[in-house]
Amino acid sequence: MDFSGLVFLLKFLPLFLLFYYVAPGRAKNIVLLLGSLCFYAWSGPVCVGLAALSAVVNYLFGRFMEDYKGRKEGRILLAVSVGLNFGALFLFGYADLLTGMINALLKTHLPALGLSMPVGCTVYTLQAVSYLTDIYRGKEKAGKNILDFGAYLLMFPQSVAGPIVRYQEIEEGLKQKGADLHRISLGAQRACIGLAKKVILADGAGRLWQEVAGADFQRMSTATAWLGMLAFGFRIYFYLSGYSDIAIGLAACLGFSFPENFRHPFAAVSVRDFWHRWQITLGKWVRDYVYLPLGGSGKGLLRQAGNMAVAWALTGLWYGADWTFALWGLWCGAFLLLEKLFLGRILKAAPKVVGWLYTIVVMALGGTLFALDDLTQVRTYLLAMVGGNGGSLVDARFFYLGLEYLPILVLSLIASAPFAAALAKKLREGRTGAAMAFWRFGEKVIPGLLLIASLFLIVAG
Repeated sequence: MDFSGLVFLLKFLPLFLLFYYVAPGRAKNIVLLLGSLCFYAWSGPVCVGLAALSAVVNYLFGRFMEDYKGRKEGRILLAVSVGLNFGALFLFGYADLLTGMINALLKTHLPALGLSMPVGCTVYTLQAVSYLTDIYRGKEKAGKNILDFGAYLLMFPQSVAGPIVRYQEIEEGLKQKGADLHRISLGAQRACIGLAKKVILADGAGRLWQEVAGADFQRMSTATAWLGMLAFGFRIYFYLSGYSDIAIGLAACLGFSFPENFRHPFAAVSVRDFWHRWQITLGKWVRDYVYLPLGGSGKGLLRQAGNMAVAWALTGLWYGADWTFALWGLWCGAFLLLEKLFLGRILKAAPKVVGWLYTIVVMALGGTLFALDDLTQVRTYLLAMVGGNGGSLVDARFFYLGLEYLPILVLSLIASAPFAAALAKKLREGRTGAAMAFWRFGEKVIPGLLLIASLFLIVAG
């Protein structure tokens, strides 16, 4: 069930919210859990079965863990629980990837399982691991009510793209009676903006990328190749940040506060800065539960490089079950290591525009590994980007596509830049009556117009 589909927007969500707001007090958590299970059930019995099993098993492990935290038995429980969580994730999401690698290396013919990743599995698995690890470390107490815990773990708003929420971040919200009207209003506005990001900008930029990706890379001009990668970057950013906005907005409507997941990554002046702005909750999770437990940067350069390689390969694989994603993660990790060793000092001393251009180039070149699943295609596309394929610098296709998709490109540039948010903040905090009036009008009208435009595009599609 897609957040940008009519079934979700016009059937599931209104019906769910009706039951949720009518339910008294803590019964709202039961409605939230049942609604989330219905959301997963839409994708099939395996999806809802795995989600429900994950909630029950992790709840029981959490209760046992609290009795043995900090002890040998606790370590064993943690190892077993983490193994079960990642084992299920690997079985459904990455087993075929490993099978393909074995067949390629050993020239065998092992059959693929043909299993697809269940909806939300990557998100609730990471949340479960953080929950159990924090209990073992003594940073969190196990939830006493299995229904409340299930509502936390399987909450449907963040099932598509996060944010990854830790139990302590919404524990108080699980005990409250719901959201007030002001919070519901703000949440609805945020969700409408997120829907527009996905339907108007991500889908529009995606159509441009598909036109470029369908062309002959060996004859592609350099300008067209860069235009295509710009479109792909906008597509991924507005897809992920749009769904994150929907999740944050819907959570606010339900009385919860989700952490921010994106903060204008295209304004970054280094790769390190980029990852402080991109998929923020994922980066923090990998740091706290992979990189630092491996030793972080405290055991020599070689060990640090190895720890970063593991952390960033896993970060890449979170986005998809293909080795090109792992290579993309390693690409990012390599530049992060270089910035930590010496490059960061150079960028800090240089004008910010230098750091911005460096970041755009690094992430665009690495983005080919994210966008294309064949290394031969990646190589050919990279050659086109640097003018090494024998093609021209600019061609008629670049101007044709650029003019055809100019409105989407301009809107994407405005929406991804920080000055729009800065203007909104200035108006919101303005002391003059005109500024406040303009802000109040825009606050109420613009999200509604975006919702209407999004629905028109969804219906037209």
